[in-house]
Amino acid sequence: MVKESKLLMLEKTFSGWSLFVGPVILDCLQKYNLTIEIISSKGNFDEYINYVYKNKDELKAEFKYVKNHLKRGDSWGEILIVKDKNKKIIASFGPNRIEKDKKKIKRARPGYFSVLKNFRNKKIGNTLWIIGLKRMKKMGANYIKISVAKNNLSAIRIYLNSGLKKIDKN
Repeated sequence: MVKESKLLMLEKTFSGWSLFVGPVILDCLQKYNLTIEIISSKGNFDEYINYVYKNKDELKAEFKYVKNHLKRGDSWGEILIVKDKNKKIIASFGPNRIEKDKKKIKRARPGYFSVLKNFRNKKIGNTLWIIGLKRMKKMGANYIKISVAKNNLSAIRIYLNSGLKKIDKN
């Protein structure tokens, strides 16, 4: 768990936010011969779980979440997975869900967001993030509010470039 003082809070309402999925995203998928699959909240998570366990040294936080989640038997949200041309998972985003906040407003609750090191710096993370946001907007979310470690510059860049704004935690 990251100390709160080392976290950056970001937020954005979905109203008026176009979340354009344009040529950049399609080019990314085609250029690297990638496919994106959706595992529904009632789907079979075995392949995703195997991916996390196989890459647990690289996906430490995600591994911890999956391990603890499986022990608790909590319900899952939807997970997006990216596969390479060999049908191996190389990135994931989830479990993503929608929850009502204290004011009963629907908030997007994105899960873990990861791209394996060998596949970074190819716009795969950007692609996965925007598609995930579009899915949560379609599921009825009114806004998204997330926290990210201040030293996770790659993720922060993706989040800010997608339109999220820094907020004061107080």
